Amino acid sequence: MKPYTVTFVGDFFTIITSVELDPHEEDIVGRSPEELLEVATELASNTLKFHYGWDVEAVSTEVKAVEG
Repeated sequence: MKPYTVTFVGDFFTIITSVELDPHEEDIVGRSPEELLEVATELASNTLKFHYGWDVEAVSTEVKAVEG
């Protein structure tokens, strides 16, 4: 499992969350590092939306994902 940290920044908030991707998962095998950052961002956004009902990515002015 590879950990990723995703930061969502908006006008009056900053939310930092972590997700893990399995590099051996069939859907993401062979993806580039940049594509994995996009997958991590999407997973983080979907997780926050599921738990809190808030589409945080839609109201963010900046979204940044980093490995580790």
